[in-house]
Amino acid sequence: MPSQSPRSSILKEALRSRHREPFERSLGRAVRELGGAYADYLAIVAQVREYGRTHKLDLRGAARALADQP
Repeated sequence: MPSQSPRSSILKEALRSRHREPFERSLGRAVRELGGAYADYLAIVAQVREYGRTHKLDLRGAARALADQP
């Protein structure tokens, strides 16, 4: 069993952006590469945006913080 949650794995993959692209595009790519659906993308991007708003972080900062949570 993997030690990371699916959300954490997807966020970490998205943060490894190899193309200077917007975070949402990196996230979409990561979701597709890891076998997720559009609904997964929507749920994760909503969580990242909300976390960023609450903690005054940009999307990448919020994604880094969420990726490190269990």
